[in-house]
Amino acid sequence: MTDSDRETRRAAVTALGDAMRRASAALITEEGPTELLDEATALADRITELLSGNPRPLSRLPATDELSMGVRYFSPVTGLGSPLAPPLSFGRDGDDVVVRATFDARYEGPPGHIHGGITAMVFDEILGQAANNTGRWGMTVALHADYRRALPLGVELEFRSRVVEISGRKTRVEGTAALAATPDVVHVNAYAVFVEPREDAQQRYFGDLTDATGASVPARHGSLIAGL
Repeated sequence: MTDSDRETRRAAVTALGDAMRRASAALITEEGPTELLDEATALADRITELLSGNPRPLSRLPATDELSMGVRYFSPVTGLGSPLAPPLSFGRDGDDVVVRATFDARYEGPPGHIHGGITAMVFDEILGQAANNTGRWGMTVALHADYRRALPLGVELEFRSRVVEISGRKTRVEGTAALAATPDVVHVNAYAVFVEPREDAQQRYFGDLTDATGASVPARHGSLIAGL
């Protein structure tokens, strides 16, 4: 696949991901006639049929992805092609990773507020990005969050993360979540520990991993905000 072909596919995947995110958000808030839902179900079944002809094995990366740059188009947290991915906007403030996002009803837990599991999922990603951005790669071995205040839907939020300790293969990262308008009023504190697996573990987990051409690729990946 040429670079041009890859960019064309990425654009198509992004457009379809956007459409499916809009559809899933509309489903959650739709209170119209049940017949509309029946019609939408038939259309969704047709989409599934169209997309089921050429499945890739899970040991092969999608043609859209570039693991060395942290580009994962179907990540449930950051994937532009994933219907699950929240609208995260990544940036940096010095050594901090800064993420802004406004969550819609797809991510609701307590009425009007974000599900705590979604908050933890986002922290797992942005804490890991802080580690990756300093050249540290690892898998999550510990993730802890203290929920002080509920995070509302429909309001811009700010997540921050930073590396606080490096020891051998271990990297400890801490972070906070707050309303973007009042970032000093912390709603959630979190920390995580990431450990780079030993060579034998990496081989056991990822030894069969290939890119879209079938070539073997290492599991270690970079930061998606390395260029910022």
